[in-house]
Amino acid sequence: MHNSKDFSTAYRRHIRNEIVPEVEGTVAAISELKGSFLLGIVTAAPHFEVEHFLTHLGLNKADFFLIQAADESEYHKPDPRVFDMLIALLQERNIRKREILYIGDSLLDFYAAHYAHLQFKAVLTGSTNREQFQTAGLSAEDILNSIVELPRKLWHERPGH
Repeated sequence: MHNSKDFSTAYRRHIRNEIVPEVEGTVAAISELKGSFLLGIVTAAPHFEVEHFLTHLGLNKADFFLIQAADESEYHKPDPRVFDMLIALLQERNIRKREILYIGDSLLDFYAAHYAHLQFKAVLTGSTNREQFQTAGLSAEDILNSIVELPRKLWHERPGH
């Protein structure tokens, strides 16, 4: 039997030594997006892990108006209430729920966004493949190979562009 505190300490040590390979072009895509969109992170990862990976990739926490990690939320995907804080903060900025786009790489992401009535686009850099997303009901045009395709997709879909 292992002590949960010992496990947590060992896990944190492991993560701090973990090198995260960037999906080529991700940092550039995020840099491009942050100039025109509010970016946020709602993740099932613990906060220390998110901070480590952002730092490792050279991303600045200040680029994201919200970083909500698993240890900071009572709810977890696929429960749509995981987005309650995000929605409330955006509504304070006069951004309507129907204007929110959530990007995810798993069916849990898709279901949480769907049941929260948020727009959703999938990226195929995680645990779910194209066929699984389509079987769940996501249209082919809402499935991207990676986040690198997102800026071009958003500019193309934006009215007047």
